[in-house]
Amino acid sequence: MANLSWIVERSKPVKNTIHAVIVLGAMLVSAYAWAGSITEVQVGEAGDVRYGTASWRYAPSGNGIDMTEILSGSKALDIFYGRLNFRTGRLTSTDGNRRFYGRGGQFTIRGCVEAHSRHGRGCNKKDIWGTLMTGIFLDAEVIEKGGETILVAQFLEQLNPQVSGILNLPTTSVGSLEWVLSESKSNRFMTYDDVTGGYLQLSAIPEPSSIFLLGAGLVILLAKRLLLYYV
Repeated sequence: MANLSWIVERSKPVKNTIHAVIVLGAMLVSAYAWAGSITEVQVGEAGDVRYGTASWRYAPSGNGIDMTEILSGSKALDIFYGRLNFRTGRLTSTDGNRRFYGRGGQFTIRGCVEAHSRHGRGCNKKDIWGTLMTGIFLDAEVIEKGGETILVAQFLEQLNPQVSGILNLPTTSVGSLEWVLSESKSNRFMTYDDVTGGYLQLSAIPEPSSIFLLGAGLVILLAKRLLLYYV
C-alpha cells in the first residue's frame, strides 16, 4: 500500500504537466485561428476566364476581372478601375468534371484605392494608384457541377504597403478565391467564360514572434513540471 501511495503522489506532477500541455496547446492552436482575421476583396461582373478542355492542358488565365471593394472588419476601401489579371499553375490531374492545377502562376490587381474617405466620389492624385496586390497560386481547381462552373484556388499574396497600413493588415497573407463563371463560348480546345461574381479572401499569416512566445511558454512549463517530478 505504501508503494501504491508513493506512485499516486509521484504521478500528480505528471498529470498536472499533461494538463498544462493540453491547455497551452489549445492556446497555440487558437493563436493561429485568432491571428488569421479575414479580409475580403469583392469581385464584380466583368472580365473573362479561359482554360483548356479535356483534350487540351491549357491552364486557367484571365484578364480584366473587376475588383470593386476591400472589406476588413468595420473598414471598407472602394477600388476604382480595379482589374485583376492571372494565370494559374499547370494541369496536374482530372476527375470527371473537376480539373486540378498545381503550384505556380501569378495574379496582379491594379487600380486605385480611395484613401481619403470621399465615399465613392473617385480617386485623385493623393490616393493610392498602381499595383494593389500581387500573388502566387498554391493550387487551383475548375469544378463543373449542376450546370455551374466555379473556379477555386489558394494563393500567397503581397498587399500594397499603403493599403495594408490603412487597414492595419500585414503585407503578406495566405488566401483563397471562389469565382462563379458563365460560359460565353467554347471550341474543341478552349472554354471561354465570363466572371459573374465571387470573392478573394485573405487570412493573415500568424506572426512568428507570437507563436514563438507561446511555444516557449509551453516548453518552460513542461521543463519545470518534470524538474519537480524528478528532484
